[in-house]
Amino acid sequence: MTSRPRPVPPRMPGGELMLEPPPEPERIVPPGVLQRMLPLVMLVGSVGFIAVLGVNQPTSWLFGGMFAISSLGMLVAGGGRGGGSRTSDVDEDRRDYLRYLSVLRGRVRGIAAEQRAASEWSHPEPAAWPAVLRSGRMWERRPADPDFAHVRVGRGAQRLATRLVPPQTGPVDGLEPVTALALRRFLLGHAVVPDLPVALSLRASGMVWLEPVGGAGMDRVRALARAAVVQYSLWHAPADAMLAVVAPPSLAHEWEWAKWLPHTGHPRRHDVIGPLRMITADADDVRHWWLAELTGRPAGPGIGEPHLLVVVDDVTDGPGAWAGVAGVTVLRVGAPQGRRPAPSVVRLLVTPDLLLRGGGTEQPAVIGCPDGLTVAEATALARRMARTASRRSRRRTARHPRPRPGCPRCSASRPGRPASPR
Repeated sequence: MTSRPRPVPPRMPGGELMLEPPPEPERIVPPGVLQRMLPLVMLVGSVGFIAVLGVNQPTSWLFGGMFAISSLGMLVAGGGRGGGSRTSDVDEDRRDYLRYLSVLRGRVRGIAAEQRAASEWSHPEPAAWPAVLRSGRMWERRPADPDFAHVRVGRGAQRLATRLVPPQTGPVDGLEPVTALALRRFLLGHAVVPDLPVALSLRASGMVWLEPVGGAGMDRVRALARAAVVQYSLWHAPADAMLAVVAPPSLAHEWEWAKWLPHTGHPRRHDVIGPLRMITADADDVRHWWLAELTGRPAGPGIGEPHLLVVVDDVTDGPGAWAGVAGVTVLRVGAPQGRRPAPSVVRLLVTPDLLLRGGGTEQPAVIGCPDGLTVAEATALARRMARTASRRSRRRTARHPRPRPGCPRCSASRPGRPASPR
């Protein structure tokens, strides 16, 4: 069922983007005492020039006046380049840098658009999952894929895939203030991309708690759990990813839809109607069912095939130490009473509008808006997956029929054997 090649996803951008520093205005060096006194000395010298050559001489007034006017010009100009010239240079540098940021802004927006397209292709929103089934992308992820066992939990802000590297600058007071402020706003405004899919790696998480906070009820938490389970079943084949549900009989209406998923059928155990459906009220049943498959696996999160997701809803005694091995993830719907989470537990706090990441004594970090599915939506998707899996199984059987013992026609249909005479 997993033999068809996986479609090529859109390219996810990466790498780094180095930013140029803002311009530094020319530093004005104050003139020395001698330089400041030179125009005054020259002005006095022009008066002395007239006195020496004679007051009645027109030439003395001509050259003395020219000498005095040049001295006054040096005095007004400050003995150096004018302030107007410096201002025009600063304005030109400012325009050039703001134009550079404008061009760079268009480039960064293109990178963000590529990142959004790649993220939404890999983790589409729940409303798009029926279209995913129609397109034939069901069970496309393999254990060797980097996104194997990744499930979407909501939408939120993500870092830009191409890291923006700020420039190395001198002291802030030495920068041109307008361009320095424009650079700061550019980095703050484009370092993250809003409203992107947020995914959780089940391979890297041995225990996940979904907890209601801030007035949210268990219905909101179960909606997120249903969305995670449906994705897990949508992207991964039963040969690579299995599912077990532990819930009391009082919550049968919340999880009965999972029986349609091929992933709940035990690979070796059968009952009177087919593969044993791993839906039970006792977590110890799951241990008995998976004792042989989990034997020899290393402790802690990691790679284990097939991966087993155990959903535990409103059950006091959950899976024990047997579930703390590679390739097993326990998804707790609601925090267990009287238990403190270990540091390795991933705590997702669900409010009516937000999804947060709990961190022990630290303030919870906002992830974004949580996903959710109703029981009716989950049932419809599970049934469609069951029908699609059945059609694929029939097509595979038609291509490679199994011979029945004692049937000459079935034996004759094997390649390389002549047909039996009639």
